Amino acid sequence: MAWSRTRRAPRSTLRATALLLLVGTTLVALVNASPTMTTAKAANAAPVPILITNADKLLGYVAAKDFLAHFGASAFPTVLRTDDAQHVLDTETAAKVPIYQVHCTVSDETSAYAALVRDLGCTTHQIEPKASSSELAQAWSSVLSAIPRLRGIVYVPDVGPDAGKQARVALSAAANRAIAPELHHVVVWSRHGTGGAGTADLKAFQWYAAVERAARLTLRGDQAPSFTLLRLSFALERFLDMAMDIQDYGALRLPLGEDGGILSPISLHDATWASHNLFEAAESGAVTKEPFKQVMTLTLDYHVSARDLAASASEALELDVGYIPVSREEAIDIFSSLENFTPRLVTTMLDVLECATRGPEAGCNTLAPVEDMQALLPGRKVKPPVWFWKKYANLFEPGGGE
Repeated sequence: MAWSRTRRAPRSTLRATALLLLVGTTLVALVNASPTMTTAKAANAAPVPILITNADKLLGYVAAKDFLAHFGASAFPTVLRTDDAQHVLDTETAAKVPIYQVHCTVSDETSAYAALVRDLGCTTHQIEPKASSSELAQAWSSVLSAIPRLRGIVYVPDVGPDAGKQARVALSAAANRAIAPELHHVVVWSRHGTGGAGTADLKAFQWYAAVERAARLTLRGDQAPSFTLLRLSFALERFLDMAMDIQDYGALRLPLGEDGGILSPISLHDATWASHNLFEAAESGAVTKEPFKQVMTLTLDYHVSARDLAASASEALELDVGYIPVSREEAIDIFSSLENFTPRLVTTMLDVLECATRGPEAGCNTLAPVEDMQALLPGRKVKPPVWFWKKYANLFEPGGGE
């Protein structure tokens, strides 16, 4: 198949919404198609309540979707029992119950992402991010108090200039035993390279560093829940937001230079599994012992360039996908033209990709320690990029987002 290189008309909000709903439809189908990868509790055990933040942003949404797919209600659909004429006799639930009862925070209950996570089985709770600190504190207190026996939080930050404040208020409430008395462990999703000298001048890494400082400041002391700073490399799911541009140009247009930079990208599928394993390690008490550490890193176990990513997309999609190097200024125009790219997301993408051009000394391009990978994903390997392209193939095919 060949890609059309004709530039389409400017996108409308309707097209962006259509892509979003297509992503949701695809993910719903994937949820119901993955029973072989599911772990479950015994039939007499109650699901453990957990909370995933910012589920109406792409990364939080994918986290919620994958937790529900592999460990939540979506993994165990009700079975219809019928007679020989296919008349429904009754329903029979699965013999096992989900591991988790998943709750999600969203900034807008009316958004398409919020509707999608509710359809997948997540109970949503609204947190207005532009509220004052006192209003935020009250909102977080109300949300956490409304989840009986809350045991774990996956804190997925919406990084930006206020990310440190948002994390400080949320995690202060989480550390308060009067608000969340049974909260046991918090997994904070951060960025590989955070805190290093090679990224100190990049705003996005400053924002992630502020989130990490907030976690260390609030989640301390014998009474606070334990926590893990899970530093993730570039998430391949960011290409979902770029799907229409990739369709339009038949290429990855990225500011990574002629050689395509140095990346070790992951799918958030593996970040979700790592978070689950951290929760289990916390329950057993192992999370405070080696090989677990308070800061852990998850990356692909080898390096790739943007040209390698384009080649893996070509293989998976059976299309000719190229790589077009662009300048930072051109990348700003590209990202800003895409409906789902907020100004803070544009900055984050630019800075993460900038780090990929700086070489290993920048700190965000080193591979995760082997012991981290083995502890976070016991018996598993990080999914390669070709797996990601195949998983979301219909979104990248010509017309896939129409």
